[in-house]
Amino acid sequence: MSSDTILTERRFFAAANGYRGFKSYFDEVFKPEDYEALFILKGGPGTGKSSLMKRIAASFGAEEYETEAILCSSDTRSLDGVIIRSHGKACAVIDGTAPHAKDPRFPAAVDKIINLGENWDERWIRAKRERIISLSKSKSDAYGAAYYYLSVAGVSHEKMRSCAERQFNSKSARSEAKNLAEELRRGQSKGRSTRLISSFGKEGYTTLNTL
Repeated sequence: MSSDTILTERRFFAAANGYRGFKSYFDEVFKPEDYEALFILKGGPGTGKSSLMKRIAASFGAEEYETEAILCSSDTRSLDGVIIRSHGKACAVIDGTAPHAKDPRFPAAVDKIINLGENWDERWIRAKRERIISLSKSKSDAYGAAYYYLSVAGVSHEKMRSCAERQFNSKSARSEAKNLAEELRRGQSKGRSTRLISSFGKEGYTTLNTL
């Protein structure tokens, strides 16, 4: 299996980059009380968190399981989490590191930390010390520049929205959208959860086609 392969059609974001900054819904999407088990992966970049979650998603591809992939909003080839549901119950494996750091709320009873950093080859990594530090600084600078350009684009977006408001009743549109969502949800189990289908990342603006 390729490290870029995400074997499920149900794909969402639980966080997003936007012109107002980074917005995370991790605490809402991954409420421990909603899961039978919640495994929180710890470890720095490159420790295999996303690759492990992809393998987990691939392992539960049978018809009796419903698999949901939570994509990284900065890199859609990576995962921030995977949710497995079966017979009304769910478990999840998530990336618990920054920028959506998460710690156990009900240790052992529901959530458990798995530290992938325990498998580091420390001697090999330390030999690459200068390169790692340099790349980390470059990454930080790139994020700073990206958020600056997003904020500039946001100003333009708000001005266009302000002009459009004169000809478009957004309040009425939101109300109609809510009514449609409620109509589609009739007959299904009660409850509401938040998911995002768009974000800005390394490939630019991404919109998922997940319904």
